[in-house]
Amino acid sequence: MNQLYEYDFGVIEVHDFYLKAVISEGVTIEKEISTLIISIANKHFPKKPFGYITHRIHSYSVNPIVYLEVAEIENLVGFAIVSENPSKLENSNFEKFFIKKSTKAFSNLDKAIQWVKELVEKKIDVT
Repeated sequence: MNQLYEYDFGVIEVHDFYLKAVISEGVTIEKEISTLIISIANKHFPKKPFGYITHRIHSYSVNPIVYLEVAEIENLVGFAIVSENPSKLENSNFEKFFIKKSTKAFSNLDKAIQWVKELVEKKIDVT
């Protein structure tokens, strides 16, 4: 891990080719939080392809409008949703309608990281 950001709303980890977010229980992700996460991404991956992994350990909600901002991040190549809870993974099917990037749900963090790595490597090979 390269850097760790801790906030009241959760923790953001910056790794070589992805950001991982663990959002706190009961939080609603609105524009302000989304803007902060995007600024972290822009700081660490200004022109480099990267993935975003949301590790859903806790229950929280996301304003779907936030995904429109996420779609604007040109170098974001994939959005992985990780949860061991099957109903949370079911909810990810709804989110896919709003996320205009490659999106996939996983019950295992390591598999999500591998998927993101493959997307990043493909993007690097193409450019």
